[in-house]
Amino acid sequence: MNIPLFPLNTVLFPQGLLPLRVFEVRYTDMVRDCLRTNSPFGVVNIVRGSDTQSKLSLEHCITGTLATIVDFDMHEPAVLMIAAQGGQRFRVDSSNAQSTGLLRANITLIPNDEPCVIASEQQKSAALLTQIIKELEQQHEQASKDGQKPLTLPVAKPYQLDDAGWVANRFAELMPIARNSKQMLLETHDPAQRLAWINDFLKEKEVL
Repeated sequence: MNIPLFPLNTVLFPQGLLPLRVFEVRYTDMVRDCLRTNSPFGVVNIVRGSDTQSKLSLEHCITGTLATIVDFDMHEPAVLMIAAQGGQRFRVDSSNAQSTGLLRANITLIPNDEPCVIASEQQKSAALLTQIIKELEQQHEQASKDGQKPLTLPVAKPYQLDDAGWVANRFAELMPIARNSKQMLLETHDPAQRLAWINDFLKEKEVL
C-alpha cells in the first residue's frame, strides 16, 4: 500500500481524533486529494529533525497510523481546518519525497487489536476515562453554544469503555505523556500491556 505521509509532532492512535490546521501547499493539496478520492493519509511521529526533511530516517522501523478526514472547514483563504480519525496502524517500509516535498511511503498494515477485557485492577482507569469523556462532552457543547463551532467531539463514538486497548489509546491521547512514550505505546501490540502501562502512569501521577 502506498500513501502520502504527514509527519507531525504528535502520535495518532486508532479511533483517535486529530484536529489539524493545514496551510502548507503540499499538505493542502494532499488533503484535497484525500477528500476527492476518499482515501487516507499516514500520520507519523517526527522522531528527529523536522517534516521539511526530504525523507524520513529509516534507521529503525517507523510505526504510524492511517488517518481519514471526517470533517473539514475553511476559516481563512488557503487554510484548511480538518479533523482526521485514526485507523489501522502501519509500518513504513520505504519512503520518497515528491518534487513538492510531500512524502509518500510504501507501508505494511499492522493487524488491529483483538478485543481485550479490562482486568479488575484496572477498572478504576475505565471509570476515570468515563468521567473525563463526560466533561469533554460538556465542554464541547458549551463551545458550540458560545459560537466556537468545534469540528468534532474530542473523543470519537462509539465509546468502548470495556475494551483495554480502546481505553489505553484514549488515555495516551488525553494525558500529558511524553511523545516517545506515546510512540512506544503505539508500537505495543498487546492492549492489556498498553493499559497496564497507562495504569502505572496514572498511579505515579496520583490520578488514581
